[in-house]
Parts: sequence; C-alpha cells; structure tokens
Amino acid sequence: MSNPTAVTEVAWTLKDTLSAFGIAASLFFSIIATVISIKSFKNTRKRDLNAFGDSEFRIFEGIAKAEEDFTQFNIKILEDQIAYEGNQINNGKKFIMSIAQQQLFNVRACSVLNAYDIACQRYLDEKLDQPRFAKTYRARLSDVCSNSTYKKIIFEEGHRFSALQKVNDLLNDPERR
Repeated sequence: MSNPTAVTEVAWTLKDTLSAFGIAASLFFSIIATVISIKSFKNTRKRDLNAFGDSEFRIFEGIAKAEEDFTQFNIKILEDQIAYEGNQINNGKKFIMSIAQQQLFNVRACSVLNAYDIACQRYLDEKLDQPRFAKTYRARLSDVCSNSTYKKIIFEEGHRFSALQKVNDLLNDPERR
C-alpha cells in the first residue's frame, strides 16, 4: 500500500483577488471619510468661532446703543436744567424733571441694564467666549452695578437683572474666585 500524502496547493483565486480589492477599497474610503470628517470639524469650529464673534459684536452694539441713548437723554436733561436754573424768572429754584422725563429716564436706564443682562445671560449659557467676555466686561459690570443711578433699579426691583447681578458677582467678587 502506498502512503497517501496530502498535498495542499495554494492558489490565488478570483475570489481572493476581489476580497483583497474590497478590503483595500474599504481602507481607502475610510481614510477619505476620516479626512472629510476632520475637515468638516475644522470648518464647524471656525464657523462656531465666527458665530461667537458675531454674537459678541451684536452684544457690544446693543450695549453701546443703549448707553448712547441714555447719555443723549441725560445731556438734554442737563441742558434743560442749566436753562431753567439760569433763567432769572425762576428766581433760583431748582430744576425738577417732569413725570414724563422721569419715566423716560427710567426707561433709558433699564434699556442699558437690559442690554447688559442679555449679555450676561449669554455668558451664563456659554454662548460667548467666556475668558474674553470676562476681560472685556469685568470692570464695566462693576461700574454699572455700583453706579447709583443703576444700583437703585437693579437692587430694588426683585429678580430683574439677576443674570447681571450673578455675572458681576462671579467676575468681581474676590471671595468667589
């Protein structure tokens, strides 16, 4: 009897070729997908940074506009006061704002505070670059919250302007740092 010998013959078949091609194609397309994902991530990050900048710019514009309107109103009141007190007919009487002027004064002051409060809300919601916001507005928030004109409105009207108060405390209270 003869000894059977096992002969294994290795042959590269069409099926093997197609499998190798499939693996190579999968690898190639996964690399392409990774590159596209990285590029998309970078573009999204850039868009987000631009949105932060746009948002910060709109906030700055809103605050500047409210402050400008309030300043213009105060200049008008000061001019009226100088004219009134300088008039000989009034015989040294002090100028007193009319009820309408007082109401407009409060509206303008609240407009400034609302602009700051909205900015502080966006800060708390992390919709702004927080370190840049802190650097830009730390001193301004402290000035606003300690200004006698605004202080009366901020602290006497309950929970209005709570974001402004909270962010001012976060940024300017040395015990909280």
